[in-house]
Amino acid sequence: MSSSCNYEKNGYSEISNFQRFEDTTLAKPETFSPALLGVALESGAAKPAYQQLYEQVRDLILSGRLPSGARLPSTRSYSKELGLSRTTLIAAYDQLVSEGYLEARRGAGIFVSQFSPEHLMLVNRTAPPVLPKPGAARRRAARPVPFSIRATSPADFPGAEWARLLQKTWRGPIAGHFGEPHVEGHPGLKVAIADHLRTWRGISCSEDQVLITSSSAESIDLISRVLCQPGDKVWLENPGYMPMRREIVEKGLEPFYVPIDREGMMVNLGVELAKSARMAITTPPRQFPLGMTMSLPRRLDLLDWARSTGAWVVEDDYDSEFRYEGRPLAALMSMDETGRVLYLGSFSKVMFKSLRLGYLVVPPDLSSQFHDAHAELGPQASSVAQPALAEFITSGQFAAHIRRMRRLYARRRALLLDQLLEKCSGLVTPQPANSGMHIVVSIEPILRARHSDVEICRRLRQDGIEAQPLSSFYAAGFDPGAAGQGLLLGFSGFEEKELEVSVTALAAALSDLAAA
Repeated sequence: MSSSCNYEKNGYSEISNFQRFEDTTLAKPETFSPALLGVALESGAAKPAYQQLYEQVRDLILSGRLPSGARLPSTRSYSKELGLSRTTLIAAYDQLVSEGYLEARRGAGIFVSQFSPEHLMLVNRTAPPVLPKPGAARRRAARPVPFSIRATSPADFPGAEWARLLQKTWRGPIAGHFGEPHVEGHPGLKVAIADHLRTWRGISCSEDQVLITSSSAESIDLISRVLCQPGDKVWLENPGYMPMRREIVEKGLEPFYVPIDREGMMVNLGVELAKSARMAITTPPRQFPLGMTMSLPRRLDLLDWARSTGAWVVEDDYDSEFRYEGRPLAALMSMDETGRVLYLGSFSKVMFKSLRLGYLVVPPDLSSQFHDAHAELGPQASSVAQPALAEFITSGQFAAHIRRMRRLYARRRALLLDQLLEKCSGLVTPQPANSGMHIVVSIEPILRARHSDVEICRRLRQDGIEAQPLSSFYAAGFDPGAAGQGLLLGFSGFEEKELEVSVTALAAALSDLAAA
């Protein structure tokens, strides 16, 4: 790095040569590789900015994320993107050129040099990470990174038909759309959801029991307003959905974390922890994040506890549509004979997240109370898409879309499982799961003895691989032990070839970590 150091010591006396080279290139609109958009420098670090940039670009090249022949942006445009001086960019680029990572082509620009595949395995995965500055995530590529558990498959959504329905519902008699929005949601959508739940989940409910919300957070807000008082005790699954924990705490409720085993929430332990709890929030169709289905005996125990104590059960049915083996158990609400269960649903997984539409189904005796509470808050969910969504459901296209995506996700899930067993044997082991959009893999002792799942995910992220550490879903202060060490790998948003390549990269990264 001595030549780069001289740039700062001698006032960048050599910069004029680099500037003259860039000035001879053709003026063209600049494009940025998604990998370069993820570069972020740490202010106040011991290493100067040019060295941080040099190391990050070098590692992008060696890891293959900046492929041979890729054109880099000019120092002028890239310095603006990163918020750095042009002299800092020139120092980093010149060092990369001098070491052979980049090559300058007069009249064309700066390009990544040609490397053989074995050279691309030399990236130093043990180097300490450069922490991103706040807001750096906004510069990342929009394309999800394998194995993000939040990714869906927008390319397979029937966008043309959806656009036609939006146009149709707003082209016809639309006077009703311009008035005050329906507080509980568009009437047609409420009817469509009630019919859908009767057919798909065995829930017998009327449209009066359905409230359209913008998210599960709004649904929990309504529930806490109607059914709870500050300080009330609430059962939450452990491990569980972290945003749900935050919602409960923010509402002034006291969470009690109930352990999970192979049959789901351990109701007997919940009774030991807080028998007089006001409410239990659970994910019976597919526990998040572990993936098991709550057994029938556990469901009956939970309903019996709610009936005997006057408690409420909130059934969060977040992705029950995607079940790939066997027949699903009926929804918990369909088994409830005493009106103690409330049902949360969402369209973010089946449709798309930016739709921002969900729903809450309440027992008949609570309908008027929830309608009043909803009226006080005012409508939070956008009314623009609701008429189109109602027709999308009633026309049968919603059900057809679910079936298509179920077949597609089943193939991707099977491929991911096969690839993991073939390429990652001895490092991680997939856990059984017959539904959902992600799988959990346990970490084998050879790897677990050296690194925690949090550390593994941090190191994988440096290689462009996204995974979630299982231990982070447990309540703070709770030590899950070896059983709580694992990785969550999403598959639904990635094509088969992309999954194959990503598992190969995952296996290489895990092997390096096991040897480190």
